[in-house]
Formats: sequence, C-alpha cells, structure tokens
Amino acid sequence: MLEYQSKVIALAEKIELLTHSNKLYTTTEIAKEIGYRSANALNKELGRRKVQYKVNGTWVLTARYSESGYVSIKQNVLENGKVVYDRKWTEKGRQFLVRLFEEDKQLVKEVS
Repeated sequence: MLEYQSKVIALAEKIELLTHSNKLYTTTEIAKEIGYRSANALNKELGRRKVQYKVNGTWVLTARYSESGYVSIKQNVLENGKVVYDRKWTEKGRQFLVRLFEEDKQLVKEVS
C-alpha cells in the first residue's frame, strides 16, 4: 500500500510540473508568492543580489543567469514605433527565485 501511495504522489507531482512547465509568471505574481509587496521591491532586491540589473529602463539578467532559461522575453512594437520588452519568468525561473528566498528564510531561522 505504501509503495502504491508513493507512486501516486510521484505521478501527481510530475503531472503538476508538466501542467505548469509552459506557464509564464509576472514578477508581480512571484513577488506575492515569496512575500514581497510589489514587483518593484523584488526587482530592486534581485538587483542588489546581482541577479539582474537595469539598462535603458529594463531589468535584464546578469551574465551568470542570462542563459539559464529563467525568463522569456517578448518584444513588442507600440503604435508610436517604440519597442518595449515584456519579460516573464518561466517555471524554472520561478523555482529558482523561490529557492533563493527559501534559503534566506533558513539562514534567518538558524541565526535566531
């Protein structure tokens, strides 16, 4: 019975991962999930941690993370000809951020 339950749980986790593997997340969604008040606050913290930096008004990942598949960037051309970039986090990127901030919580607990 225990072996059967383990297989069911493993299958459920795999289905959950596959279901969300193509979903993209806004920075606001992830910020709320990990306890930040806003995307702006999370972006600033990620900048402080050298995960990303701001160039021409847009946050971009640093070289260390830029090829990790953490974000999906879509280029949009507005009616006035201005080009804007819409960055969303992939499931892999979301998991990276969640782990990054969970590690912080663990360190705080250990120090307390």
